[in-house]
Amino acid sequence: MSAVYTPSTAEITNGSALLILQTTGNANCNMESDSVLITIDPSPVVGAGVDQTICVNNLNVTLSGSVSGITNTGIWTTNGSGFFVPNTTALNANYVPSA
Repeated sequence: MSAVYTPSTAEITNGSALLILQTTGNANCNMESDSVLITIDPSPVVGAGVDQTICVNNLNVTLSGSVSGITNTGIWTTNGSGFFVPNTTALNANYVPSA
């Protein structure tokens, strides 16, 4: 037996859903049941800061990232070939594009 369950808006707001499985067609036997509590964590919220324009003679970009919700950590990535100082996991890092 398998099923797919989609939590309601109220369950998402409350942060949990209690699902109960009960027997049916029990004839002369008592009904049996079991339950499972599903905890619904909120989605993380991430902010990369404001867009910036930099000069070719000053390629240092100061980043001001934020992560909240179920986690407070994140990782910076780039489609370029620059690097992050002090590292990719510092939310308030500097990005140095490659020349």
